[in-house]
Amino acid sequence: MNATSFNPLAVARDLKAAGVEPTHADAIAEGMRQAALADHEHLATKADVSALRIEMRIYGALTLAIAAKLFGIFDADAAIL
Repeated sequence: MNATSFNPLAVARDLKAAGVEPTHADAIAEGMRQAALADHEHLATKADVSALRIEMRIYGALTLAIAAKLFGIFDADAAIL
């Protein structure tokens, strides 16, 4: 992941120049600084989401098969054939 440069003092200065109260501007800039420095190691990637979608489809198919067996759908099809 690329490192980004974030200057909270510049953000606070810009917010104050835009008319935001100084204490609010400082708090917003601090929150943005913490977000920029947050540990992003635990965020899901596209590969994680893709694997989860496949897993959910497998569980869905198994659940459907079990429900069909419990409610006799397979037995009804066998009787027709």
